[in-house]
Amino acid sequence: MKYSHVILQDEFPFEYSSDEMNTPAVVEYSKMFEHLDLSGIQRYQFGAGPNGYDNHSMIKAFIFYALEGYRSIPQLIRELKCKPYFSRYVLGFGSTIPHNSKFYRFINSFDPEILRKLLAQINKKKYAGNLPKVIAIDSKPIKANTRENNPKAFKKNLSDKTQKPKRNEEATLSYLSKTNDENTNKVMTFFFWGYRIHIIVDAENDNPLTFKLAENNKKDFDIAIPLYTKLIELYPELYQSKLAQLADKGYFVKKIFEVFHLYFNGKSYIPENKKNSKDEPIEIPICKNELKMKLDSFWYEEKQDRFRVRFKCPLSRPFCNLKTSDKRGCTRTFQVRKPFPGEVQQHSPSFQKMYPKRQSVERVNAFLQHLGWENPKCYSMKAIENIVGFALLGKSLKSFL
Repeated sequence: MKYSHVILQDEFPFEYSSDEMNTPAVVEYSKMFEHLDLSGIQRYQFGAGPNGYDNHSMIKAFIFYALEGYRSIPQLIRELKCKPYFSRYVLGFGSTIPHNSKFYRFINSFDPEILRKLLAQINKKKYAGNLPKVIAIDSKPIKANTRENNPKAFKKNLSDKTQKPKRNEEATLSYLSKTNDENTNKVMTFFFWGYRIHIIVDAENDNPLTFKLAENNKKDFDIAIPLYTKLIELYPELYQSKLAQLADKGYFVKKIFEVFHLYFNGKSYIPENKKNSKDEPIEIPICKNELKMKLDSFWYEEKQDRFRVRFKCPLSRPFCNLKTSDKRGCTRTFQVRKPFPGEVQQHSPSFQKMYPKRQSVERVNAFLQHLGWENPKCYSMKAIENIVGFALLGKSLKSFL
């Protein structure tokens, strides 16, 4: 049989139904992308050969991929093919979806610094000049995609740091946690190969401000200082803005207090860590009524060149029958070390009030874990940082909904 004319599918009139044009994904991501300004990013790689796919569409596709928690690029492609209106009019793809090799090349070559700048751009638009007053900083382990992290793999390397896993040459060896058996008191340590994602968030609304993926064997306080520098670079208004920071014991190092106070002229709410301090931390004393005492005052004695701290009885005068002639009642006084720049006393009322806000960064870490990015399926360090960056970028965009 001979065909004199073949009618292509594009020649038929085609209209999308109202249901396809108003799906939850279309409505939600359309509103989110209205606040995403990609004008500063080149759309096509001009030169010899075809221009390829739009970089703006690829960025939007990976935000969709990260927020939906898809476990592979082929799964993303299947979803986009099942959502033709969403793929064409929300993401910006034409009549075809890129091949999976295009997605892999993009995520492995994209510069994470662009994501940090986009995140700062969105946040500045959101804050409208009112930048955060309190930040929280923390890190989270990210496991490499390797058999060494597979609990079902019988034979694996969890001791030799020099023998890198295949396809994960940038991963480093560290431990995830420690526990002990209550019957034998034997301490067990769980090792893994991977990285750590370091995040600074707004402690008031759980909004991510900046991030950095680093080797797993580096200390948190060593990565915090360049992260402070990046925060000032992206948000110059925060310089000397009396910003306050919240962090766990892993950041209790003198240089953290000094650098943060130098950059932001702010206060640091960090509990004392015995490992990183020569002096033993002060324990709250017990009063004569066998109750924990309250912090009363902290001062410096110039003649003796020493710092003192005083605790007082927690009970008010009518309810305490052991009060002395002093108006403060029974007290305990200790000599303490010279405080670090901007350090807030751990037992002070302001510390007890502010420190619970540190949970904001834990909620952001839980957000990444819920999406499955604690165990990404990428191999290169840059690809993993990009995936996490797209997820944080999407979280910031979601606040506009």
